[in-house]
Formats: sequence, C-alpha cells, structure tokens
Amino acid sequence: MKVGAVLAISAVVFMLGLGLLIHQNIIGLHPASTREETLKGFAPRVEYALRYQSLLVFWLTFNVVATIYGRLTTNALNPLDERTEHRVQMFKNVLTNSFESVVVSVFSQLIFVSFAEPLTVLKFIPFINIVQFIGRVSFFAGYPMYRAFGFQCTILPNICLSFYNLFKLGSFMGFY
Repeated sequence: MKVGAVLAISAVVFMLGLGLLIHQNIIGLHPASTREETLKGFAPRVEYALRYQSLLVFWLTFNVVATIYGRLTTNALNPLDERTEHRVQMFKNVLTNSFESVVVSVFSQLIFVSFAEPLTVLKFIPFINIVQFIGRVSFFAGYPMYRAFGFQCTILPNICLSFYNLFKLGSFMGFY
C-alpha cells in the first residue's frame, strides 16, 4: 500500500511539474511550426488533437499485439478455455483498461478543443497525450502491483478534462 501511495503521489508531482514547465514556456511539446494563430477555428484544433492521439492509438495497437503474442506463446489460443485463459489475463486486463482510458481521453480532448482557447490547445493537447502515453507504458510495466503511477497519469488528465468540459458546458448554456 505504501508503494502505491508513493507512486500515485509521484505521478501527481510529475504531472504538476511538467504542466508548470509547459505553462511557463520553459518546455514546449508542440512543433515550432505550429503557432497559436494556426489553431483558429474548430477544424484545425481537431486535426492538431488527432495527430497527438496517434500515441494512444499506437498504445492500443501494441496491447492488441501483446495479447496475441501472449496467446501464441502460452498456448492460450482458445479464449473460452478456462484452463489456459489465466495465462493471458494480464494482457487482457491492460488492454481493456487502456481501451477504456483512451476512449474517454479522445472524446474529452475533442470536447476540450471546442471550448479552449488556441494557446491552451497548443500547450495542453501534447501534454495530455504524452503524459497519458507515459502513464499507459508505466501501467503496463508495473502491472499488477506497481501500476499506481501509470493509472494516475491516465485518470487525472481525464478527470480534469471532464470537469473543465462540464464547467465550460455550463457557461455555454448560460448557467453562470
């Protein structure tokens, strides 16, 4: 339990530190050719976000291949055979968790780019995707006992995006 707490706190410190460095323009994760004025309008923002989501799609593909590899190397070819299915359970769990996280992230980012200012999109779309990619890799590497760092790097950006989007929706609808 102590290791999990340390890993979770480490993830928060990592994300806050990196986010602050990006916000203060000390680190730029976007290409120099992409500037705030190139992200005027919804379509350029969506295109920009989708390009960075290549990292998360790659991760899902990696997990599918890892699950297939696990099945082939452990003779767990039949997913209905309870005697062998436990051999690929880790791969299946990570794939399922990653798929759920990526779906939430992709939709949250697409909503985010509809509300956020171009400069915010420019800075934070790369941040979100890179942090989540690092989180997914860490989750896989630490599964099952040391997955807290990776889990936090995935869930916290999704939660923050969800609350931001909900707040902006309320403003858009004239509630405040």
